[in-house]
Amino acid sequence: MHSSRPSCGSSGRLLTLSAKLNGAETVETAVARATDLVETVFDQPVVRVCAHDPATESVTTLSSSSGGDNVPDRIPEPLAERLGGRGNDVSAGDAPDATVDTDPPDPLQAEALGPVGRDRVLRVGVTGSDGLSTVDSTVIQGIAANLEATLSRLVRAVDA
Repeated sequence: MHSSRPSCGSSGRLLTLSAKLNGAETVETAVARATDLVETVFDQPVVRVCAHDPATESVTTLSSSSGGDNVPDRIPEPLAERLGGRGNDVSAGDAPDATVDTDPPDPLQAEALGPVGRDRVLRVGVTGSDGLSTVDSTVIQGIAANLEATLSRLVRAVDA
């Protein structure tokens, strides 16, 4: 991983991946499609989707791209507090900004954590010295919001 700058593939490919994420019929499929989308946008990122249990402060990896297995799971305390403080009815307008950790665990140089609902986080790490820009963080936040909307739809469908 030499650069975090979005490679942004073709816009048609990105729209297709986004539509596939929106149409996912299971949590596992939605998480896998969000990972694919991040991997298409960024140059060889380390992507993980994690579930956070604020009661036990435990973190469980739901999905990980290659290279993500060697990075320890942890949620920075300020983000964990923000996740725990969100209610069950979270609208897209309430989505908090992605948090950039400039001192992540090795081998990462920077990692953005995009909240996905109250208990999940989309984590995108880079090993290149370029780090993550504000634009990168905004893109990650958008993908996290898309994943959150898809997961909320799936939960509503199960509850109905």
